[in-house]
Amino acid sequence: MAISFVKKAAAGTATAEKEKAVTTAKKKPGQAKKLPIDGLNFNQPQRLRVGHLLTLLQISAPQLYKMRAAGKLPEPAGHFGTGTRPTPYWLTTQMLPYITGEASNA
Repeated sequence: MAISFVKKAAAGTATAEKEKAVTTAKKKPGQAKKLPIDGLNFNQPQRLRVGHLLTLLQISAPQLYKMRAAGKLPEPAGHFGTGTRPTPYWLTTQMLPYITGEASNA
């Protein structure tokens, strides 16, 4: 098996500058991640973010958005932020029937 050695580019060469540009570029926003649900009280209205619902329902982010588009989840109670992509939130009292399965029976 042949071994080939690759020399690293010097600090001032185009290859090193290109690598630096790639590592310093802004990252695109990704999918929502599951969030811990410790300390949630479903008897009081508390805010649930997308990550909380992912943990409670044990589904992926694309599946959550499909359920929301199909009308299987209620509309969000509000949104965090005012930018181009405000983050939706739901209230625990609003989501309790959907988490326990009582909403599908009604």
